[in-house]
Amino acid sequence: MSPVEYKNINKLRLYLTFYTFISMKFIRNNILSIIVAFLIIFLSFMNTSGISKFNILRINNADKIMHMFMYFLFTATISYEHRIKKRKHYILSGLVAFLFGLIIEIFQPVINPARSKEIIDILFNLTGIVLALGIWFFLSKFLKDLQHHIH
Repeated sequence: MSPVEYKNINKLRLYLTFYTFISMKFIRNNILSIIVAFLIIFLSFMNTSGISKFNILRINNADKIMHMFMYFLFTATISYEHRIKKRKHYILSGLVAFLFGLIIEIFQPVINPARSKEIIDILFNLTGIVLALGIWFFLSKFLKDLQHHIH
């Protein structure tokens, strides 16, 4: 092996080690969000016959409530993991959740022909996202004010 090849292999090892470290740090810092994302993916691509089994209470549009709840949970988890405080972080976390839902909605009929994309689902996703960010905003302000009054 020539010195140039040896140097290139060592560079590659260094890049792979760095990439692995960064990837593991990302996973460690976002584990709850990743779990919720996989849950959303699973529920989004399963057959509709499997979903009807979840509608135990026979609530009309239960799937829309589920959309809102799942994206509320996803956004709240992102907010919690990153302790969002700045306006740009609110926008970024909302955008991440929204784009995630949009991509899933676009690919739903492609991956599972029994499923269809619906604009109303995207609106309910957005409702859950906005609710989570709003509650996180007011909760963080309340706790900050409470902490200020205690000290």
